[in-house]
Amino acid sequence: MEPMKKPEEKIQEYEQITQKMEQDIQKLQEWKEHAQKISIDFEEYKQIAAKENQRIIQNANASLIEKIIPVVENFERALQYFQTNQMNSEMKMVVKGVEMIYQSFIQVLESEGLKPIQADVGTPFNPYQHEVIEKKETNEFEEYAIIEVVEKGYLFHSKILKPARVKIAIPVQQETEKQIEEQK
Repeated sequence: MEPMKKPEEKIQEYEQITQKMEQDIQKLQEWKEHAQKISIDFEEYKQIAAKENQRIIQNANASLIEKIIPVVENFERALQYFQTNQMNSEMKMVVKGVEMIYQSFIQVLESEGLKPIQADVGTPFNPYQHEVIEKKETNEFEEYAIIEVVEKGYLFHSKILKPARVKIAIPVQQETEKQIEEQK
């Protein structure tokens, strides 16, 4: 049996225990804060990793879709050919089936993020989305307006996979300017 402690010894022991508890509580609080920081850092890492993973998938999809665009354009050329030529009723049924396949194919590509670039006749030329293949002198359109779309362009989300190939209007040169050019 332990001898009875004096009240002063009990107070001192109590204070030591209390001090030790306060130190332990402080350490526990520090560990808790550290764990919270690690948890926040891990959540940020997961978000960054998810975004990076999404970017990698999107780039892979862009590469695949870029390879598919010529197939889409061949479908469109074939359908244009059939619209301009005479066909019997059986051939019309086949063409109707091909049109349905084409529309389904386009819907899948659009659901993945493919969009045609706007390039309408009469709209202004946009150097970020259009490629000029010819400049024609005309006064029928405003300067640098699109006068013909030669090939459609495509966006995949916000990335240009293929610019629209267009012809644009430039003002008709005055006769004197033409003569000066010819004399040079």
